[in-house]
Amino acid sequence: GCTFTMSGDKGLFVPSSLSPIDESVGLAESGHKVKATHYGKISVGGQLIDYNSLYVPDFRQTMISMGQLEKMGLRYTVIGNIRNFLTPNNSVFLSFTLAANNLYILSSSVCSNSASSA
Repeated sequence: GCTFTMSGDKGLFVPSSLSPIDESVGLAESGHKVKATHYGKISVGGQLIDYNSLYVPDFRQTMISMGQLEKMGLRYTVIGNIRNFLTPNNSVFLSFTLAANNLYILSSSVCSNSASSA
């Protein structure tokens, strides 16, 4: 899984929350490293992820840290290939479907943007 939520789509970030950084981000399986240039709050599927997410210009996908979602007080349920992250009042915050490549894809019913979670 990923430690931080990371995206190459700067448009997902709340502009006023962005702070510059110069950090290397490693991809575990490939060992490939890329630069994160900013951190800040990100909005995915219309939901604000209220932990520091990394802007990584070289990324083509958005990877959402499930650990960060849990730190936000969300809990998840699993039904078959679907993982729903729920708020304390049991509303679905984000919903993911397990894809053939073992990544969870953000359900289109929640958002029209394509995001994945590792």
